[in-house]
Amino acid sequence: MATLEELLKQQEEIAKQVEEARSAGRADALEKVKADIKNYGFSAAELKSVLGDSKKAGTGKQRTVYPPELKEKALKLVKEGKSNSEIAKLLDIESATVARWKAKK
Repeated sequence: MATLEELLKQQEEIAKQVEEARSAGRADALEKVKADIKNYGFSAAELKSVLGDSKKAGTGKQRTVYPPELKEKALKLVKEGKSNSEIAKLLDIESATVARWKAKK
């Protein structure tokens, strides 16, 4: 029968093996994500908008991430002379979102 000291040493070795396996799993997952990004042609900006911190500073509210096509459509309507509130109603988004997109273009 194993002594307590031997069992504790085995437990420590197993814990190290588990952590190594987790690290290897994370590395494998990261490589798969990198390959998918390359295969699907995502840009850094697209990834940042989706994966970045989506909370507004200081408010605790989550900012909705909209598809790029919606932003393009909103900016097209801006060029056509529509107001922020008109665009917001048409696209079912907040007028502040339209204003932010206009300011960033």
